[in-house]
Amino acid sequence: MRQTVAIIFFLSGASGLIYQIIWTRQLTLLFGSTVLAISTVLTAFMAGLALGSVYFGKLADRHSSPIRLYAILEILIGVYALIFPLLLLILKASYILIYRSFNAEFYSLTLVRFAISFLIVLIPTTLMGGTLPTISKFVVKEIGNRGRRIGFFYAVNTFGAAIGTIATGFICIQYLGIQNTIFLAVAINFFVALVAFLIDRHPKRSQANVNFNPTPETKDLGRDPIWKFVLLAFGVSGFCSLAYEVLWTRILVFFLGSTTYAFSTILAAFLLGIALGSYIFAKIVDRSKSLVSLLGLVQISIGLSSILLMPIFNKLLDVILIFQGLPGGRFWTFLVCLLMMGVPATLMGACFPIVTRIYVDNKNRIGQNIGEAYST
Repeated sequence: MRQTVAIIFFLSGASGLIYQIIWTRQLTLLFGSTVLAISTVLTAFMAGLALGSVYFGKLADRHSSPIRLYAILEILIGVYALIFPLLLLILKASYILIYRSFNAEFYSLTLVRFAISFLIVLIPTTLMGGTLPTISKFVVKEIGNRGRRIGFFYAVNTFGAAIGTIATGFICIQYLGIQNTIFLAVAINFFVALVAFLIDRHPKRSQANVNFNPTPETKDLGRDPIWKFVLLAFGVSGFCSLAYEVLWTRILVFFLGSTTYAFSTILAAFLLGIALGSYIFAKIVDRSKSLVSLLGLVQISIGLSSILLMPIFNKLLDVILIFQGLPGGRFWTFLVCLLMMGVPATLMGACFPIVTRIYVDNKNRIGQNIGEAYST
């Protein structure tokens, strides 16, 4: 059962990043600027994931079957993706109407485009944000192994996101086209939902459902009193991580070109590092005796490794030109980016299982706690 859930959560992560890349490409046609499109989609994704994790995390704690709630979320994501092209047409028509009616200046029009685009991307990403807390609620049977279980599934989902990024940027758009790539992602959503419904109907679920209802025997382990500082530090760390991603993207596009391929290369390398870090630390976090110290050490290491990257960027063009001249130049370019960002991205991925272990303290509030931590 656990392996099946891991597989569908992997596929869910892949479909989410397919949408992110496709929507970025489509909004580029509207904005006429890759930077604005990336900023809009990235901002909406982060806001939606935060909102969805908080709302659906609380809902998962009250729901009789978290895996059924997860299936419903996947269906809604797929349905919304099907109508997204229609919403883009409405967005374009609204933009033209505003331009003709008010004769607005460039910055005002850009703000309007951003606001409308943000709203239409926010809705599906809010649904996506609910998937991690609902899955976490389903898979954590014992509160003592919460760090390992949640960290593992977060890593699986992020690995799926990285694979979805690579497949979309390198293969799907070129050979399937944008529309068929969207259909592929929708098919993945519906397949994942079908498997989740089948898991919910499995005979063994009748016993497993007991684990998700509040009982007097479920004890509050007592959260470390430093948890407020930990959440604050995790929020600042998330801000810095996104800043690193944006800055590294701005630097690397000078060498790779402002293309979907370049964006996919950078994003995939970043996600693979995060997934690897989460997977490694998920195995050790439940055995660690000083989690706050470990989190602090990880944060210091992220800063130091990022500083050490700066002189490497100065030599990057020469390195990329060498590898692009070899057979399979795109693969070697991706490998260079992965090696460059690998260490800090891996350390960034370590933070979530550590914070999860500190912050999640009661089995009856797993969804809510994960949602709050993930939204930070």
